[in-house]
Amino acid sequence: MKLEKIIISIALLGILMKFFHIPFAGPILVVSLGTLALLYFPLGFYILRNEGANKKSGLLNVAGLLFAIIVIGILYKLMYWPFAGQMLLSGVFGLVILFAVLLFIQKFSPSSGIEKEENLHYKNALLEEEKTEDNGDLNKNLLIRTTIYLSLGVLFFFTTNAMLIKIQHRDDPEMARLKIQWFENPNNPEYKKLFDDYRRENGY
Repeated sequence: MKLEKIIISIALLGILMKFFHIPFAGPILVVSLGTLALLYFPLGFYILRNEGANKKSGLLNVAGLLFAIIVIGILYKLMYWPFAGQMLLSGVFGLVILFAVLLFIQKFSPSSGIEKEENLHYKNALLEEEKTEDNGDLNKNLLIRTTIYLSLGVLFFFTTNAMLIKIQHRDDPEMARLKIQWFENPNNPEYKKLFDDYRRENGY
């Protein structure tokens, strides 16, 4: 879907801006990833339905919800907000189950190979074959998306805030150290003061 690709491209731009310290990276990430999450849920059924058959509304709704959870978890992780890990973990567990279900459906769906010569209702058989192919395309599209978001969920879940901070402030190790120190001890006002003082002194 074109809209989905456009929003993902904007989100990727926001990630690059964030790690290169370009202004307005945060708002771009919030708007783009937030919109993408809304696109998947509650609008996911209508978005994903356009790519295949319409008999799996429940599966499409579940997939959209899980994609949205992963997207919001990624947003929280990139913005260093709390509960990112919990969202990513719940999304990953859900996608593992969805992945298994989609594989099962893909493997045991009716074969499209119909013996045309022996079928007395050839036209009906062709219609059934087209429906099967549509269902197969839908399953394939969902399987691809599920694989992508499952991989992203696992990647960001195991990526700690410290790792992201070191990447973001790779050109200023002291800034990274103070920020990590504050994030790991949020209730210590002294660490926050050291971090704020360093930011002011260095023009951040």
